[in-house]
Amino acid sequence: MRAGSLASLTVRQAGDRLRAVAAVRLVYLADGGVRVENHGAGPVPGLLLRLPAEAALEVEGAEAGGHAAAGGQSLVFFDLGPGEAAVVRARGPRGPIPFLEAEPAATLAP
Repeated sequence: MRAGSLASLTVRQAGDRLRAVAAVRLVYLADGGVRVENHGAGPVPGLLLRLPAEAALEVEGAEAGGHAAAGGQSLVFFDLGPGEAAVVRARGPRGPIPFLEAEPAATLAP
């Protein structure tokens, strides 16, 4: 709406997109990055990741289709083919920014 344009999908296209995105798995890495894996049989075009911090986002394993950082958030989008994976890392002025932050009070119990 802000751009003055409207994207519209048919019900079939929306369903296909939801099934494709449902096959995507995220693996949070110890260095703060995230591995994005497509476990589906079809491609996931224009997969969008958003980080609630302004950062430079680096994508390894897929070509970034675009990225932006503004208003306290960053986003990147890329295509992910069937069986493909990409690693996304974020870097701010003071170093790496994790996609998933550990809760200081969290503990693991058997």
